[in-house]
Amino acid sequence: MKTEVRYEAEVEFICSLLNNPAQYRDVKFITPESLLSPTARLLYQMIIPHDANVSAVGLFDEIQGHPQGGVVLNKYPTINELKALWSRGYANEEPAEHIAHRLQEDNVRLKMADIMLHPNPDLSPSDQAAEMAKRLGDIAGSVAPKTDNFLLSTAADKVMERYLWEQTTSDQIGFKSGDAQYDKFLKNIGGLIGGKMIVTCGFTSMGKTQWMINNALGLATTPRADGDQKPAKVVFFSLEMDDAAMAARMIAWKSQVNFRVAGDPQGPTKVKNAVAWLKNLNTSGHFTAIHHIQNLDGIRRKLYQMIQLGQCDIAFIDYLALVQGSGKFDKAGSYMQVGEVAKGVQAMALELGIPIITAAQLNRSSVSNAGGRGDLSNVADTMHIANSADAVHIIWRPDQSNKGLSGQDYGIWKNIFVLETHKVRGGPQQRPLYYTIDTACSRFSPVTPELLKLLESPAEQEKALKFK
Repeated sequence: MKTEVRYEAEVEFICSLLNNPAQYRDVKFITPESLLSPTARLLYQMIIPHDANVSAVGLFDEIQGHPQGGVVLNKYPTINELKALWSRGYANEEPAEHIAHRLQEDNVRLKMADIMLHPNPDLSPSDQAAEMAKRLGDIAGSVAPKTDNFLLSTAADKVMERYLWEQTTSDQIGFKSGDAQYDKFLKNIGGLIGGKMIVTCGFTSMGKTQWMINNALGLATTPRADGDQKPAKVVFFSLEMDDAAMAARMIAWKSQVNFRVAGDPQGPTKVKNAVAWLKNLNTSGHFTAIHHIQNLDGIRRKLYQMIQLGQCDIAFIDYLALVQGSGKFDKAGSYMQVGEVAKGVQAMALELGIPIITAAQLNRSSVSNAGGRGDLSNVADTMHIANSADAVHIIWRPDQSNKGLSGQDYGIWKNIFVLETHKVRGGPQQRPLYYTIDTACSRFSPVTPELLKLLESPAEQEKALKFK
């Protein structure tokens, strides 16, 4: 969790103190052990004995004589460079106390992530959730009373929400996607709580991006059934579409108009209304599309900023292979690069306390499977993605198993979209979800009970596996 974002905040904390040493009296609840950056930690240890009377010259002399002073001197080898660090405080208008509370809230989220990652294996899921809620309550109770930022209470709420998901048979808890059967799936995996990472995998042109857009729009427009009743605030990082392409898909989804076919007398009115709806959605802050950030660290920084401003509950990233990592594995091939990004996204979800939903490609070996049906062995960079994610969906569209084959009669499988869940961390095995997809406007609708019964019949399942 030792990210550059966290290190930067700690350096800004030190800068603010050096700029106005009198602030130290307001931040004594921060201990050196709670700072992750070695440089910031050592500087803070030097500042503490001086209380509000620290000076740059005196601090530099003290660092030179300190056994561990090299940690700081490697970064600020001269008094002038240390003074330059001090002068950064003039550009930072945020009081040290505000930064300190934010750092403390980050510490709470780190402890929360540790609790979520290491449940007691001897307890049932319900008892695990109850213990998580209690342990988080103990952590929150130890935090300074002034730490009342929404992030801390949200973290506690999300863990308690997981407990409620385990204890109730009601579907009326948490963020809702507007899709009853997918909401039931979310309920079964503990809900969209902070730290959760869900990956949807599929072969090229199977509908990964459009599924994510449908899901994101559902979450951004469907009121949650508890709390303040408001929909989720969704941030969608699209790394392959520009504003126009994203807007076109969203307008088609809302208007249900086929842009490729003329002659619909209501088409212009439907599109006009959809455009107005999209503008209102952006203005409301419940859906934000971002296209210009391509690297993992930039995504983390942007999410951190938006969470601080109360502008993000859930993030979507489309998709993992397009996100740039640190550059360390550029020569090692896509396997290592995507692995680094997948682990980074999981860490980011835990650190920031939000769920992140993303997508990944199936490799081409899935084409040779029966019916083109993929599994975890076909997920590109499989081990990193599968190990990082809390849930892995794999899309299967029998009528797309071999698009070069003409004259194929797909029967009832025409335009059927199957969402299979191949991994759920700490949850029960999930049944596949079946949808019909309107390819004109890329809108997904759960199949009727009658059609579902047919699709799940052994005869039809065997038939679908023979499409090649």
